[in-house]
Amino acid sequence: MGTALKFLAFLMFLFAGIYGFILCFGIIAQNFGTFWAVASIFIGPLAWAIVPWYALISDGNYIPLLVTYGGGIPAYVVFMMSMAFEKKVD
Repeated sequence: MGTALKFLAFLMFLFAGIYGFILCFGIIAQNFGTFWAVASIFIGPLAWAIVPWYALISDGNYIPLLVTYGGGIPAYVVFMMSMAFEKKVD
């Protein structure tokens, strides 16, 4: 049971990361152009941390912030549950 929950937590982290990346890339591309979106991957990783907040302040769109920063919280809870199951089994 613990291994299955660890795998589920990993998938949740992965999904939140990839979906957050896609959302942030789209926001940068929409507001600044595709060139700057691609360039920001290599040049300015700090921009990727600011983009979800920018979307919230400028557009009132809280989804990128929720996915990017809040997506790891349920995954962490599931991971901790898996650790609790493994301790009970041993």
